[in-house]
Amino acid sequence: SLIMRPNEIYMKSLAINALEDIASEKSPPVLIELAKNVIANYEREEIGPYIEIIRDALGAAVQIDPYYSVPELMSLLKTNKTDDNSGKSAIIRQTIVEAAGGTFSPVATPVIVEGLKDPHFYVLASAAAVARNFQSEELTEQLIKIASDKHEFSQVKRDAIRALGNVHTAEVFSCLVENLRESPSSAVRAAAAEALGRAGFQEAVPYLKRSAKKDSEASVRTSALQSLKELGHVSRLDLWLERLKSLLSW
Repeated sequence: SLIMRPNEIYMKSLAINALEDIASEKSPPVLIELAKNVIANYEREEIGPYIEIIRDALGAAVQIDPYYSVPELMSLLKTNKTDDNSGKSAIIRQTIVEAAGGTFSPVATPVIVEGLKDPHFYVLASAAAVARNFQSEELTEQLIKIASDKHEFSQVKRDAIRALGNVHTAEVFSCLVENLRESPSSAVRAAAAEALGRAGFQEAVPYLKRSAKKDSEASVRTSALQSLKELGHVSRLDLWLERLKSLLSW
């Protein structure tokens, strides 16, 4: 087939759009085979221009039939699990995670969980960035593990904490409060303050009030006030006064 030939980026893109529009039961196998074909035919230094093709093909396959396609993505993750010196395998895993994450399909949650377990930073970061759009007990466990790791990068912790704002459990509450009180990163503290409000933790009010008054960073104080407002413990006027104060001090 023409779309399986190397170097036909434009034709591959048109084919993906057509298969997605048709959305027949035969489309996902063709889309996944197209992605596999690209992965197999290009080395690390050549594959860059084709990453979007892989992502679009796999994402379209999941959108059309997640129950067929997600196991195929999981298999692809395992096939590319071992990192080589070129870094190609990590790029492929990152692309697979991004493809699944862009679908918002609950069936794709296992792919995101695998991404959160990945040792490579870029794969982990991509999974954390989309984790808030998915839910499962295993996903929550992995997010808590990341958010509780004092050595994890603040960007990844911030995104994991944002995702935890969808879950209301005692374990999540403890994790979020710990990050609000102790994290050296203002981005992480602000994310924890926001997540506590979004998850509806009324028991977080004393911690949020303390952060709203005493945190050294305006972004954290504003996030804490916003959560207090969502929880019914601060007025809209107080929130705008704090924002005005932050602007004036800036």
